Amino acid sequence: MHEELKSKMMSLKLRLISGLQNNINGIFINGPQPEDGAAHIVNIRVDGVRSEVLLHALEDYGVYVSSGSACASNKPGEKSPALHAIGLTSQQIDQSLRISFGRYSNEEDVDACINAMKTVIPMLRRFIRK
Repeated sequence: MHEELKSKMMSLKLRLISGLQNNINGIFINGPQPEDGAAHIVNIRVDGVRSEVLLHALEDYGVYVSSGSACASNKPGEKSPALHAIGLTSQQIDQSLRISFGRYSNEEDVDACINAMKTVIPMLRRFIRK
C-alpha cells in the first residue's frame, strides 16, 4: 500500500476511534493498539448491542459495516476464530463490528459514521432485555 494512502487511512481510523470513544460509552477496540494495526481496518466492540442489529440500523444512515472479523466472513454462523483467539467471549464476538477504509474514504464519511452511531447505539441499548 502506498505510504500516503496508508497515512490517510490511519488518520481516518484514529479519528473514528477517538470520535466513538469520546462520545459513546462502552466502545472497545478488538486487537492491537490502533496505531499498531492495519491502517485500513478496525474492529470494535459495542458493549450491550449485537453487531447484526447495529449494522442493519446503521444502513438506514448510509453507513455500511460488517460484523465479526474478515476471517469468518465466508462462514455464516461460525464465530470469528481471530476474535476468539484474542480472548473474546461469544457474547463479545456477537457485539463486534468491522469498519474498513478505502482510498475514497474521507473525514465526512468518518463523521457520518460517528454521528449515526451516536444516534443509534443509545436507542438500541434501551431495547436490551435485562
